[in-house]
Amino acid sequence: MYEVDVEYIKANRSIHQMSNGIAYYNYEGTHFRVFRSMDDAKQWLENDDDSLIVFETDNEDCLDHYLLDGAKMIKSNCDEDSEIDEICQECWDPDCSGCN
Repeated sequence: MYEVDVEYIKANRSIHQMSNGIAYYNYEGTHFRVFRSMDDAKQWLENDDDSLIVFETDNEDCLDHYLLDGAKMIKSNCDEDSEIDEICQECWDPDCSGCN
């Protein structure tokens, strides 16, 4: 997976689209929010609808783990003892019982 697009909202705020379609919002390199798509990220910016966020963290390593291993969701603290929960690879929803 690799980055395919970046839109700068301000000098220290940006939305990044990944090759698998998901997108993340980078706030000053200190807080990250992940969305199912670039459209969801833009809608969140316009409407402040937190239900569109599928994952958020203050840890860039945690973001990298989440983006690189789409089948798993790493807990926010991302330490060695973090639990790893399976999530649906189709819709990225941790509460999904499987898309068909």
